[in-house]
Amino acid sequence: MNGALDRSLKAAVLIAATSLTAVLGAGAANAAPAASEPTPPGPVQGLHLDSRGGEGARVAYFDAGWKAPADTGGGKNLHYAYDVRDTTGRKIDAGQTDATAAGRFDADRCTQPYTIKVHAVTEKPNGSVLVGPETSATFGSLTCEINSSLAAKQTGPGTVHVDIKREAPWDPEVGGPGVLTADGQKVWSGSVGGAEDEEATISGLKPGTHHLKLTTRSPNGHDYVATTDVTVK
Repeated sequence: MNGALDRSLKAAVLIAATSLTAVLGAGAANAAPAASEPTPPGPVQGLHLDSRGGEGARVAYFDAGWKAPADTGGGKNLHYAYDVRDTTGRKIDAGQTDATAAGRFDADRCTQPYTIKVHAVTEKPNGSVLVGPETSATFGSLTCEINSSLAAKQTGPGTVHVDIKREAPWDPEVGGPGVLTADGQKVWSGSVGGAEDEEATISGLKPGTHHLKLTTRSPNGHDYVATTDVTVK
């Protein structure tokens, strides 16, 4: 009698344990999965720079716009970091914004093209920063050339007079530092271009033919060269 009772109790315990295991298993299967870790946002879309006119002789205005990344990565506090520079690498502006636009920027019109670089930025729940890939855009094509010609003639023993004449295309508002060399040695420096022609006097030249070279740097960082030869008797 007692053996039959023991067997019944063991069977009941086994059934109860099996049921509990099934319930726990079903609960685990139905539990919500753990939240995935945020990833860096994707690149911004449609980045562009647009002209907004200018002021005075050399000031150009422009601004920037873009669209949010297609994938923000699941982070919080989506915003954007931007950096704007001219063709020489000089920083025009840099900062952060919650908007999908930045500006108005102002720069020397002779330092085009301008470049903007934008990153989308988010944060993890713990505040760690997630930075997306860089996207860039450029704007502007003005060159602001400073073209010149040289005319040299001997005016005395070992002395040469050099006329530095502006040549088309030229802009009276655009000038730059110029360096004149004779056979590779610096003999004169001054402002070239702009509203007036220039002239230089070279002395101490020995008899013979000398090579003169004028190198003028435009505000955009480009060098413009004029050359001529002169014979000293």
